[in-house]
Parts: sequence; C-alpha cells; structure tokens
Amino acid sequence: MSVETIQSEATFHAPEVLANFLLEQRERLRLKAETRAFSVEFVQTNGITGMSEPDLHMEWFNDVVCDASRRASAAQDPDGSYRAWLAQRVRDPFAVSYRTYDKMKRRWNIESVNLMINVVWHQEIAWAQRTRLSPDDRDAFLANLFLVAAAKDPSRECLRLAEARELAAQDPAYATAIEHDFPPGQIRMDPNIGARFVPLWLRTYRFQTAERLNTMNGTQMMHLAEKVRQMEKQERRVIVAERAVAACRRNPISRMIGVISVAIEVGWDADLLVAAEQLFLEKLLKGELTLAPDTGLPYTEFTQFVRTTPADALTDLTGPEFNLTSEADLFSVVADSRGFVNALPDNYHNLGAAEVEVFRAWLAPLATRKRAVPRDLVVDYGFHLVAQSFRRIPTFNG
Repeated sequence: MSVETIQSEATFHAPEVLANFLLEQRERLRLKAETRAFSVEFVQTNGITGMSEPDLHMEWFNDVVCDASRRASAAQDPDGSYRAWLAQRVRDPFAVSYRTYDKMKRRWNIESVNLMINVVWHQEIAWAQRTRLSPDDRDAFLANLFLVAAAKDPSRECLRLAEARELAAQDPAYATAIEHDFPPGQIRMDPNIGARFVPLWLRTYRFQTAERLNTMNGTQMMHLAEKVRQMEKQERRVIVAERAVAACRRNPISRMIGVISVAIEVGWDADLLVAAEQLFLEKLLKGELTLAPDTGLPYTEFTQFVRTTPADALTDLTGPEFNLTSEADLFSVVADSRGFVNALPDNYHNLGAAEVEVFRAWLAPLATRKRAVPRDLVVDYGFHLVAQSFRRIPTFNG
C-alpha cells in the first residue's frame, strides 16, 4: 500500500476510517521513551542538516506504514526497526525511498527509473560535492544548497532532477556527454574531468534560486562560498584517510620489505614497526596527518613517518596487552609451516622465505621461547629475511 493508495481509499471511505487506521498504526509502532531519548541525542551528534529527530521519526513512520510487509515487520520490534532505519538514514542521507521509486515507475519506464535512482542520482550528488570547490562563489554556494536539500528530502530532489533530465535529454551537449560514464568517486575527486559539463542539479538550481541569490551581496556570497569550500576539503580529507586506512588494514604496510628496511635502518624491531603503523593510522583518522587526494597505499608517507618518529613515542603501544599473536597463532605456524610460508607476500619469497634453513632459523627461537612472541609473525619474519639478506651482501676490504 502506498501513500497514494491510502489517500485514494480515504476518498471512498469516511475520513475517520483513515484517521482510525493511522491511530492504530501509531499505537502499534509506539516507541519506548529511552529509544526516543537515544535517537534525539544520536541525531544531534550525527544528524542531517535541517532535520530534527521528530522529522526523521515521521519519515520512518511514513516509510513503514505505507507498505504492509514493512508494517508487519516493524510492529514486531518498533524500537529496533526505528534504530536500524535511523542509522541507515544518517549513514546514507541521499538514499531515495521506495515510495518515490514506486511513484516514479508510474510516470517513467522501469529502465529509466532504475538508471535515474541507481546511477544518475549518485552522479549528481558527486557533481555537487565537487562543485563546492568551484572558484565561482555562486556555484559553490548553490552546490551546498542542493546537497542540504538532497539530504533533507532526497526523494523530492531526485524526482525534481528526473523531471529536469527529460528536458536535458533534448540538449545534444548533455545527451551525448562522456561524463555520464564516470563513476561518482571519480566525478568528485578527479580534477581533470567535466570542465564543460553542466549537471542536472546545477541546471535546476541556477534557475530556481536566481532571485534569492540576487538579494545577496558579493561579500556575503564570498564568505559563504569559502565556508562551503572548507567543508568539502574536510570531507575529502576524511575520505582519503579512510581509504588509506582501509588499504593498510587489507594489506598491512608494515609487512612491506621496503618499509621493513627503513625500520631496520633507524634501529627498530618488528614490534616497534607494527606499533608505528597503528599510531600512523590513528593519526590519519583523527586528521592529525593528511594525504594527497590520489593516495592509495600511503607507502611514502609511512616511511617518512618511520624516519621521523622517535621510538620512545611508541612505547605505550608495545606492551604485551597489544600483542596480536596468540599461542594458538604460533602453534598453527609450527603445525602448518608450509601454509604460513605460502601465504606470505610475494616479495618475501624473493628473499628466500621458502628456504627451509632460513625459516627454521627464524622459527626455532620462537618455538623454544628463546625469543618473545612478536606482535605480528609475518612482519617479524620479514625482519628476519631482510636482516639475513643484508648479511649475504658481499663486502670489499680496502
């Protein structure tokens, strides 16, 4: 059942029928006081500009009440339903409601609707985010106006752009533009694309807000635009940092032979290097370190961090409570040495990681407790490999 269906039924039945239905649903979906209190605090901390907790609660109610399966599911645990919905709404503020999807399907064919909601809409959001850095004060300010509106009511704005797309499709410059092929991430971050492209949101907002913007003087516009630019720069710093941290957690940078060589050069052991990576990632997430926008795995930045960070800055991160290796981990290496070696990074094998004598020389002191178990067995073996490769380098006596 959609909003329109409920309203249509009210046309044929007494108004009190609809009123009674909504009252009944409000009672079934009533939330506990602690849930509302938690939600108010959550929205104040993480919320969407222009949206209060009551606004979001009403949106949740409308989403739930207009679909029979959603109503039945939410009624089983209204508090859990609302918390999950609220978290998702804040996490993805530009998501378009299924209600708008149903509404758009009655106007356009399903292929066009899917393209608009699943592709074009996300591209438009990225074009607006990118435009917040525009040197044109009006366009930068307009971009933020659109993004605030799109987060507050994504369904309304998406529908508005779908209508604009019908008109724009008649413009050959828009219809044949290569920019339609770019993914949102590239649109937002790549400065080398889209110089002449005018996205739908900008076509729409330039016209709709012209009168309002004309009432603002140049100084006002300049200050607001600069504030918007700083917002986008900060968001990009977070995106770049989170991307780098995710890359390091997939493939720890402390396991790279080049990084290990630098650590040995400055007199560190494996545990200090692992602690340094932990501290480096924490500083990235806190915004204490910044990376270039195109950074993937921050190899250069981390090696510089290793060279400039004193070892005593890491002592609080090297105690036994930070040990990542359990007795079971060590036992698994002893029990399945071949499996451990086969899973090592490729460049470890270039240094003889699979040679039995090399491997035994590393493992024996650990297995017999002559050495403390390191935080990361792979990093520690990397240190062993690099150190023994240094010993193999011939020297010349003068």
